[in-house]
Amino acid sequence: MITQLVQEGFPTALVCQTLGVSRAGYYAQVQGGVGLREQQDGRLRPLVQQIFWEHKRRYGARRIAAELTARGEACGPGRVARLLKQLGLQAIQPRSFRPRTTQSRHPLGYSPNRLQPEPAVGGPAPHGQQPGLGG
Repeated sequence: MITQLVQEGFPTALVCQTLGVSRAGYYAQVQGGVGLREQQDGRLRPLVQQIFWEHKRRYGARRIAAELTARGEACGPGRVARLLKQLGLQAIQPRSFRPRTTQSRHPLGYSPNRLQPEPAVGGPAPHGQQPGLGG
């Protein structure tokens, strides 16, 4: 549509401004082809996916970015995060460690509570008096 208007003699800047399109975007679309970032992303996508599956879905964007840098492909974690999102990959978050020290299902029974005073044999103590204090 923009190309037709430009061919009819309308100025490119005016047509782009009227339609709310940047001139750079128009010229990029006219020239076709893929931009530099898209080319680099195309080269990085299989590497990101390979590292992700090599480490059994445990590596997130930061670790994958470090791994790519170690392999000679400089890439930041933000870019890796964007590529992971585009690929639909999400790392598994391990459950936080919580030590289980109490074994409640043992066959040994339970200890009596020796801190809680037992009521007197004759029934509950009168109001204001505590059992065993003679008061």
